[in-house]
Amino acid sequence: LATVDYFSDQTISQDPYAYWDHLREQNPVHREPHYGVVAVTGHQEVLAAFKDHDSFSAVNAIGGPFPPLPFVPEGDD
Repeated sequence: LATVDYFSDQTISQDPYAYWDHLREQNPVHREPHYGVVAVTGHQEVLAAFKDHDSFSAVNAIGGPFPPLPFVPEGDD
C-alpha cells in the first residue's frame, strides 16, 4: 500500500473496490503516505471518527480546508 497512490493511479480509479477491500483487511485506519490523509474504512472506526471532532475533520479535500494555490497571485483582481 505504501507504493500505491490512490489519487493518481488510473487502475484504482477504474475499479476501486479491490483496493478498499484490501485496505480494510490490512488496517481499518490507514495514513496514506503520499498526501498524509487518513483513510478510515472500518465501520466501528468510522463511527468513532465521526464522534471525535477534536481529532478528525470532515473536510472533503486532499489538501485540507485551505490548500495552497498552484500559482502565485499577481495583480489586484
